[in-house]
Amino acid sequence: MRGIEVVVRGVSKDYQLKTTLVHAVRHADLYASPFKITVIYGPSGSGKSVLLNIIAGFEKPDRGVVRVSGINIAGMSWRRLIEY
Repeated sequence: MRGIEVVVRGVSKDYQLKTTLVHAVRHADLYASPFKITVIYGPSGSGKSVLLNIIAGFEKPDRGVVRVSGINIAGMSWRRLIEY
């Protein structure tokens, strides 16, 4: 059985809502070690779900690096992400 390592460095994601720029995630750093429980917590609206969607490959970050088991998924094309 192989564990999954997740490394997030400097990840940011913004959304434009009409005339307002929303900073959903700002400069996030995270290290999730294989075979360890990692908890992401914070108040409602703090960007937890957006960060998890970025790690899962459902959304692309505007800036930063996301490595899952050594693979930089932040730089993958949508076609490669579908395979991932």
